[in-house]
Amino acid sequence: MAMVNRTSLAALCAAYLSAASGFAETTKVAFQPAYAGACEGCSFEGHQLAGWAVDGGHYVGARFDAANLRRLSATTANFSSASFAGAALHRANLSHAQLDGADFTQAQLPDGRLNGAEATGAVFVDADLRGAHLVGSTLFRADLAAARADAALFSGANLMGADFSGASLRDAVFDGANLGGTHFQGADITGASFLDARLSSADLSLATGFHAADFSGACMNANTRFPATVSVRLPLCAPEG
Repeated sequence: MAMVNRTSLAALCAAYLSAASGFAETTKVAFQPAYAGACEGCSFEGHQLAGWAVDGGHYVGARFDAANLRRLSATTANFSSASFAGAALHRANLSHAQLDGADFTQAQLPDGRLNGAEATGAVFVDADLRGAHLVGSTLFRADLAAARADAALFSGANLMGADFSGASLRDAVFDGANLGGTHFQGADITGASFLDARLSSADLSLATGFHAADFSGACMNANTRFPATVSVRLPLCAPEG
């Protein structure tokens, strides 16, 4: 067996470590071990990132389309304007993350955690949100058309102006949520709970499963619309302070 020159091997190792160190400093991205990281506008499309931990990271405008992000841990991370179209985010934790303007079209988020997330204008069209927790999140003017959000929790969320047209919301929970101006055309709300929710100017006129939903303690205003076939008497909402 040929003898290895120890001096040459040591030099090679030193060169490798130096190059690796320079790469880490340049990209500011690490997959193992967990690292907050920063990679604004970067592309991770189609990458295998299951179990990635980037809590507090900065990925504004980054692209994660069709990536495997199962069990992602990204609490308080900034993903504003990022794209997760078609990504696998099963059981991902995005609690208190910045998701304003982010695109989750056809993303898979079953049992995900987005509690307290800021997602103004975010897009969840045809996304899988079954069993997801979005408690106290801000989804102002978010687009959730055709989303599958059965048994999802939206308690205390700000959903003003959000669009749930054609969404499946069976057994979803909107207790204490602000649904002012929210659209539910063609949405299935069978078994959904709207306890103490604000429904000012909400449009449920074409929602299905209305009779099987619970509106106890909810309030409305003169512009709230319910199905023409039902007679609903709810108290008027107090002015927002």
